[in-house]
Amino acid sequence: MGLEDLTTDDIIDPLTGQSIMSGEIASSAHYLPYDFQRPTTLAREHSRILDVACDTFARQWSSQMTTRLRTKTSVTPVLAVLATYDTYTASLPATTCMMLLHFAGIETRGVLQMPVETAADWVSRMLGSDGESLPANRDLTGTEIGVLRRTLSGVMEDLAYSFTGVLDAAPVPELGVHYNPGFAQAAAPTDLMIVAAFVVTTGSGAPESFTLALPADVILPRLGSSNPVDTEQDAPRLAMEQLTATPVEVRLETNPLPINSMDLLKLSVGDILPLTHTSNRPFNLTVDGQTLATAVDVVDGSRKYMKIVETELDQ
Repeated sequence: MGLEDLTTDDIIDPLTGQSIMSGEIASSAHYLPYDFQRPTTLAREHSRILDVACDTFARQWSSQMTTRLRTKTSVTPVLAVLATYDTYTASLPATTCMMLLHFAGIETRGVLQMPVETAADWVSRMLGSDGESLPANRDLTGTEIGVLRRTLSGVMEDLAYSFTGVLDAAPVPELGVHYNPGFAQAAAPTDLMIVAAFVVTTGSGAPESFTLALPADVILPRLGSSNPVDTEQDAPRLAMEQLTATPVEVRLETNPLPINSMDLLKLSVGDILPLTHTSNRPFNLTVDGQTLATAVDVVDGSRKYMKIVETELDQ
């Protein structure tokens, strides 16, 4: 099973070995070590942004290919995941058509992958074929690669439009195609990639699986403030953000009253205890037994408030 074949029913809970959606035990579930320094899951905020971008890209791509191929072409996004380049290529068929995508300023390449037969069918349609006779199962010629590259250059313009704010410019398809995923070498094996899977249907043909892999280093920093690949230098800031956002319980208390255990056990309803807290003294405002300030109670109709009189920093 490749990435393009995955559905939500195939996602396995690593703790229970169950399908998250169906709740059934996965008999073939296997577990891999998790590297917390290079997480392979997307933050929820990132997933939502990518889902919207992929939906827009699919509509744009579908419209463009319908015009170019002169037949209805539908593109449906399936999922977008974060995976290493090695994991991505291992999920692809042994023989496929991979066009590498160049991003300005980085060495890592993106990948647009499709079945070789579909690539040949698209080229033949754009050169005048009616698509009734399928092309032979062979490598593309230089002329066919040139036609495909020009077509995909337009598709990449749609990608840049759909990922507005994330991509500064459209990636450029490189010359040539690769047929063996193991030899493409678009990125290092451990480089993280945003992998989006699509189902493409051309005319009355069968649905085909396409994948688009984009370097995570290009995409993730532009997706917003919630970044799942924070570095060690971010630890103090993240700890302070978590600390200041943690709710605490505050109390208004009188001064403590010393009492021995015997007197405590003899207490009954109606007993009166003398307080060491004078009536004109503000209450102590405490958090977890630690006095932080003094305050007086204020009544406004049916509402009660506490008014800070003095803080420990003022003393």
